[in-house]
Amino acid sequence: MARDGIAAELYSAPPGEFVALRDEAVRALRADGERKLAAEVAKWRKPVVAAWVVNLLAADRPDELERLVSLGSALVDAQRRGDGAALREVAAEKQRLVQSLVRDGRAFAAEAGQQVGVDVGHEVEATLNAAVADPAAAERVRSGRLLKPESYAGFGPAETMDRPHLTVVAEPPARKSEPAGRKPAGKAGRDDGRPARRLPGGGSKAAGTEVAPDSRAARKLTADRRSAGKRTADRGSAEDRAAERRAAALEKAEQAIGEAEADLAEANRARTEAVAEVDAAGRATGELQDRADELRAQLADVERRLVEAGLDQRRLSRAADRAAIELERARTRLESARRQADRHRP
Repeated sequence: MARDGIAAELYSAPPGEFVALRDEAVRALRADGERKLAAEVAKWRKPVVAAWVVNLLAADRPDELERLVSLGSALVDAQRRGDGAALREVAAEKQRLVQSLVRDGRAFAAEAGQQVGVDVGHEVEATLNAAVADPAAAERVRSGRLLKPESYAGFGPAETMDRPHLTVVAEPPARKSEPAGRKPAGKAGRDDGRPARRLPGGGSKAAGTEVAPDSRAARKLTADRRSAGKRTADRGSAEDRAAERRAAALEKAEQAIGEAEADLAEANRARTEAVAEVDAAGRATGELQDRADELRAQLADVERRLVEAGLDQRRLSRAADRAAIELERARTRLESARRQADRHRP
């Protein structure tokens, strides 16, 4: 068996069977003269349960796994463009795929006789999210030979990827261009920290410098734009927080669905086993009933022959009694004949 074939067989087997299967493969390779490959296989380590579940997904759900990994580029592109709607849409798609794969992994593990608890489910989910963000983790996940769960604590892709880190995109505040040769206005047309003195006509004076009367309108326009920008940012933040709350609620609901489906799979498995046991007990009962019927038939035959033997015994007894009577009569006749013969002798 080729190296990849051996790896596929070992890393898709339940962790509890890994060591025995690995040792058997090593013995077979040595018997075939593949000592170098046997030495390599002997060093392979058993995966933990969460990593084994991800290996099952790599073997049975490669297309869905590849679709999930590809969403990393879509997240970066949406972030680079500052497209909040697209970012939320891609994030929701990622969450949907992750939860779907976690459910499939639970089902595959249950079919193999391994129950996946909540903690292991979280480790599988963290590994799938890491595969989206980190290309090295994605390659390990794709390989189907993962030994332990992956994790990624950053926001966005890892530095090893040929794409930038995700950063928070904010709307820059609008500015009004200042006339050439004029300093930008401060709180009152000053930048030395001392209050400016108002001049007639709406201007102000500080340190011998005059400010045009229309600078108040410019300052007001700038302040209004900054206020509008702040309100827009606040609305965006509120929408983002609401989206995060919805995503968290969706994640919790998906997790609950996954756990309920796992419970349902376990209940179906237990019911299937119970039905199989009932069927086996029914077959055993039927076989015993057939045997009992056979034994009853044999007993009835024996009893019938016993009755017949009793009748034969009585019949033979009566015949023996009649033979004894005839024997006694014959003796009597013989003695009588002898006496007569004695009387006629000289």
